[in-house]
Amino acid sequence: MNKTIEAADLSALIMKSEDFLGLTNSLDVYCPFEALSVARMEIRHSNFLADIVDPTRPHGFDDACTRALLETLLASAGEPELLLRLHLSDLGGIEVMREWRHIDLLLRLPKTATSPEIVFAIELKVEAGESTGQLDRYRKIVEETWPAARHFFFFLTVRQDASSAKEWIDVGFADLLENLDVVVRKEIGHPTARIMLASYIQMLRRRYLEDPVLDELAQKIWAQHKNALEFLLARKPNPAQDLLKALTDAEALEVMNAHLKEVGGGLTIDVDSIRSNWVYLAIPNWDRMEAMHKGEGWTPTNRILLIEVLAGEDGATVKIAIGPGQAEARQAIYGALESVELEGFKKARSLTNRYTTMFSISLLGKRQVEKIISDGLDQDTVNTIRMKLAALFARSLPALDEALNRYDFEAPST
Repeated sequence: MNKTIEAADLSALIMKSEDFLGLTNSLDVYCPFEALSVARMEIRHSNFLADIVDPTRPHGFDDACTRALLETLLASAGEPELLLRLHLSDLGGIEVMREWRHIDLLLRLPKTATSPEIVFAIELKVEAGESTGQLDRYRKIVEETWPAARHFFFFLTVRQDASSAKEWIDVGFADLLENLDVVVRKEIGHPTARIMLASYIQMLRRRYLEDPVLDELAQKIWAQHKNALEFLLARKPNPAQDLLKALTDAEALEVMNAHLKEVGGGLTIDVDSIRSNWVYLAIPNWDRMEAMHKGEGWTPTNRILLIEVLAGEDGATVKIAIGPGQAEARQAIYGALESVELEGFKKARSLTNRYTTMFSISLLGKRQVEKIISDGLDQDTVNTIRMKLAALFARSLPALDEALNRYDFEAPST
């Protein structure tokens, strides 16, 4: 594209596109949390969540938000019996603690005649990463303080990132926001408190999560203004962009596929779609399964099981994720992979409503990525990282392929 074409395309996008105006209006909304510059401050998130889940606070929600939070956590923990028991219980006696011994959020249910004391510890991360030894330290503090209690530990992040400690259960914001949204739609709580909760939900979805309505607008804009958007996207700053490209470009795929060829099985890897901070990779061999094409509102291919390679200032991570889509297909794929154990990977304990990180593993730590961003990528480093990622896929993907081939499933057609 020459400069004249770029200018004309950008002008058509910014000044004439009604879809672009609609998307802009949807994003350019007043949000009290962003006005106070607290959207990226984790302590403010834990402050707000602690307030709305505390039934004794004067917000009018009673225990509705408490139940929304516990439903999200226990669904991720695979505890349906406990969830049902708490659903039928009076939660008015729950104790909510914020920043107790530096733990973001802690909920304690007192002992009853039929149930032991239960403690829920929640560590919340929005944009920051996990500190070394942090989760193990918090777990020991809780277990020593309440030795007779039943303990649950949850790592709550925007995209269900994997924690380093196996005792901590990874939970994503998407399911929590869906459950809190029910509280808003039922018009529970005082009007002012309800407006604040709705603003909080919208802010998180707008900044960090997929929104079907906005996604549809974005797809229409891409169809009409592809040249202008590609021009802008190519110039979007991402400190780890060079690293992400090195991990997923054509040369990297060639290395991955060479490793897969060596182990046999006929598997190959290809790029499904690209975002600014992560790349979705696909296994074309799995496209023959009908259930794989039941994704909704995730990527343009509608694949439902993808590999995510993420690279940002907090590190580089590999995830194997079941995205949003048809419930029967999601359950079928989860059932196929539920018994698989991958060395070094953390595995989901249950299937969550929209997005489930089935397996995850850290590829590079925060300090390693910071050094790469600071010093730049030399060819030796690129080769080393590519080989590490290729070896990772070569030892893990055949096990997934075997499980998928062994499992007799077929999602019903819609």
